[in-house]
Amino acid sequence: SCQFEFNDSFSYIESPPGEFVSNHPLRCLWRIRTPNDIQMWLKFREFNVGEKSANCQGSYVSVIDVNGNTENELGKWCDTEGEDAWLMSTGSSLLIRLRTDKSVEGDKFEVTYVSTNCQFDLTQACKYITSPPGEFASNHPLRCLWKIQVPMDFQIRLQFQEFKVGGNDENCETNALHIFSEVSGELAHIAEFCGNKTPREIMFEQKHLTLFLNTNAETTHKMFKATCAPDEFHLEKLPIGTKRTNKNFQRTISLPTGNISFGGKNKLFVKDANWTLKPMDGKRVILSFHSISLGGAIADCKRNYVKVYDGQTAEANLLETYCGTIQPIPIVSSGPHMFIHLRRTDAFKNDRFMAHHTSSNCIHTVSAPSGEIRWTKGEEPETECIWKLQIEQDAPIDLRFQKLLMSNQEDKCADGFIQVYDGTSADSPSLENLCGNVYPRSIESVGNQMTIHFRVDPKVTHQQFEATYESMDRCHRYQAPSGSFKWLSTRLFPETCTWAIQPRSERSVFLRFSSFRVGGAKETCEGNRLEVYDGDSTTCCLLKSYCGRQTELVFLSSKTQMDLKLFNLKYRFGDQFIAEYETPECQITKTDASGSFMGPPDNFEGMPHLRCLWKIVPAEDQSVSLQLLNIKIGCKQGVVKVYRGTSGQLKEVGSYCDALEDQTIESTDTGLTVYLSTNVPAPPHIFEGTYTIGPGRNE
Repeated sequence: SCQFEFNDSFSYIESPPGEFVSNHPLRCLWRIRTPNDIQMWLKFREFNVGEKSANCQGSYVSVIDVNGNTENELGKWCDTEGEDAWLMSTGSSLLIRLRTDKSVEGDKFEVTYVSTNCQFDLTQACKYITSPPGEFASNHPLRCLWKIQVPMDFQIRLQFQEFKVGGNDENCETNALHIFSEVSGELAHIAEFCGNKTPREIMFEQKHLTLFLNTNAETTHKMFKATCAPDEFHLEKLPIGTKRTNKNFQRTISLPTGNISFGGKNKLFVKDANWTLKPMDGKRVILSFHSISLGGAIADCKRNYVKVYDGQTAEANLLETYCGTIQPIPIVSSGPHMFIHLRRTDAFKNDRFMAHHTSSNCIHTVSAPSGEIRWTKGEEPETECIWKLQIEQDAPIDLRFQKLLMSNQEDKCADGFIQVYDGTSADSPSLENLCGNVYPRSIESVGNQMTIHFRVDPKVTHQQFEATYESMDRCHRYQAPSGSFKWLSTRLFPETCTWAIQPRSERSVFLRFSSFRVGGAKETCEGNRLEVYDGDSTTCCLLKSYCGRQTELVFLSSKTQMDLKLFNLKYRFGDQFIAEYETPECQITKTDASGSFMGPPDNFEGMPHLRCLWKIVPAEDQSVSLQLLNIKIGCKQGVVKVYRGTSGQLKEVGSYCDALEDQTIESTDTGLTVYLSTNVPAPPHIFEGTYTIGPGRNE
């Protein structure tokens, strides 16, 4: 009489049943048939039946898998053995059998079962797992199964891109993703994940896995994305009884991103190893080495090496050969495959390497003499990019970051970085490794090539950068918001050369020479000279010709272009100049009779390498009185400068930093320009300025 049938897709079962007392022996049977003839998942939440005995001969609970006319016992438990047991049917029917041979006070069990249409078999194509699946609404309880099976020569690698399942990070009772070994029968619970923290990449030795997602009713916006890849792995097969002294293995990796490493306690026995990278998304491969140490201090790339090929085998084009102790720049395939071969003719104790691989379409080769490089989350889907600058002009490259928002430096750039290399060859040295929001004003290469390697953690939001680059070539048009150029006299340099500073930002140009020596010191400057134009030199606006040695040359254009025209009529040893220009985002003009301003202005606090200009412009025959109050900036943080003049050539009046008294500056014949420069994210309230425009000296 103690028999029950369940035909729902989800339910709870409790024992003893309410109408049966527990102080007598029981024989009960629960028959579960799922709708739609699909598998079901079952878990014992509580279990305490009978006493512990060999093979549970007395009281017990058993679960029988019914698949057509075939019955198979999945498990049999007594005492507390069944608690937290997980099972998966092969068909659409299960039997739960309870038998007690005597009354035991407190005997009970509670079981939950679920059958769901949200089931996926990934045996043939273990690639991308996304929840909620497209056909299932995310505002209802989700109970989904993914069954993964790979051949014996493969391992399963699971990598999460996003994870927002909700619930408590430490208590996965309500909302969780569970991972089990096997796809039917009694399952071993391997791991569970909940909350909103993205799990690490996992490699499984098991060849069969089940993923089970269980969420409560409030599941809107709860989701996860993962990549599942079978990695082929072969050890050299040796005759039975042969002692293993040499391990040769090969691995095929299809995940879009991951790590490769060689080392560990058995590394002395590995002579040959092969890795084939063939990402399932069909994109090109970026391979970056964290470190390489092969062959000891005296490297011999003929006996101990890592070779990287542009294809699936060693028959493909050889990209690079590495040995010794180095940290090479990233290497890029031309297609969706890369083959890595490790050879160790001689085994050294400290041999090792670590590398990271990513599939990406964000790989660029740049030859234009100037341009922009940028990445913003949301605009660019790739999370790892390579830019190789190979400029035709034989001159250094000036790289300047206009904006950088990456992970904090305190995290050792773990969540994202920008690495800049001085060249494009394998042994090019690193110039900078950047993260956070602090960056150098300028990064300059030695030659005409540069590599920029960018990587960001896809889980981290609000990351971006903007950079401009310029070839520091003679006779070049500069279009970046800021830049620098150098000239050194040589016998081969042309007689005339024009540098056109015409930034895309279309703001006034602030130009400074840190060094200047051109021709002889003559008043007329008829020989070697540099002409400075406040605009386009082909149409107008010559400010002055300069020659000889100059100790202070500062200019501010009234237009959005400034030209420099060099006349190098005769070679003079030692002639040279170095100049730097800026187009500050923060440019403010004051023409009222009186007023005040604050440095930095609103919305500019915290900006790295802030540059601000305030131009106080009087009418003709008027004077300016300026007061700088509460100057609070250390000389290592930046400086406040005041110049006489508001366009053309400026003359420095004062330079202020560290703790100073208030300053008063008077100008009777021209306006004044206040210039703020910071080397760090601009602190608030650096100074206050007040001014008055009044009658000139003659009035």
